[in-house]
Amino acid sequence: MPTLWLGNACAEHMVDRVDLFSEEDRRGLLFTMKRLVWLLRDGDALVLPRPVSRDFLQHVARHTGLDLSSIRLVSPDADLLTQDQL
Repeated sequence: MPTLWLGNACAEHMVDRVDLFSEEDRRGLLFTMKRLVWLLRDGDALVLPRPVSRDFLQHVARHTGLDLSSIRLVSPDADLLTQDQL
């Protein structure tokens, strides 16, 4: 059975204050969240606060056998996924 993974380890009050995040904070957040890609199995979906690079996805697929065409990644076309975008 497919799994829906939610890549949001921040407390609500942190996400609501995106204006307080520096670019370094955002990069650190993505670094932490993208580790969830290693847990994906065919058919799964993952919601992340920022996009993951295609190169990283291909790297994971080479090592795990993941079929990238079978997964769904959801992330905003913005600096960070906020409550308003959900």
